[in-house]
Amino acid sequence: MTRTILEQLTKGNIQSGETNMQQLFFIILLILSSFTLALQAQTKHTTNQELKSLYQADQAARSSSNINWKILSEKDKQRRERVMRIIQSEGLSTGDDYYHSAMIFQHGETAEEIQMAYSLATISYHLSPGNKKARWLIAAAWDRIMMRKNMPQWYGTQYSKASPDEPWELYKIDETAVTDEERVKMNVPPLYEAKERVKEMNR
Repeated sequence: MTRTILEQLTKGNIQSGETNMQQLFFIILLILSSFTLALQAQTKHTTNQELKSLYQADQAARSSSNINWKILSEKDKQRRERVMRIIQSEGLSTGDDYYHSAMIFQHGETAEEIQMAYSLATISYHLSPGNKKARWLIAAAWDRIMMRKNMPQWYGTQYSKASPDEPWELYKIDETAVTDEERVKMNVPPLYEAKERVKEMNR
């Protein structure tokens, strides 16, 4: 089941013209039904070291105070292409594998790429429920999908600038979508902390 779902995702059956939230939920429900097989696979495999290295490179590229975004964008694209090939060759087995892959797709450019991040992060969480980072990534990916569709985010993980010279802002948010209690469950700070963070980012 896992292989079938991932093949659908990687072969591009979910096109931008037909993608919607109902389809995304359907995909996630199908993924959730595959976890028995995935858990069995996890007991027999260790973390994919190439995926770990790609994830580490993704994070290191964002640690600099002077980022060349054009170069970073191209490197991000190369990492996503490599991860896609690993997925197609059934190279993901553990919760960490899915988390590392999800984070790389989280830095994609399209809503479809972010939907891939959401799906992969969901698998990671169910394979490794103790991974708080995976829970945060599910929320962050959801918010970024909303952002790519020019809709309000839910959790308050996304910030934006109107232009490079403008101050940071908390991207528009539907404050009625989820509660702070639900944010905490997803390892996301309460909304007031997200609003306070904007002040810190602009100092």
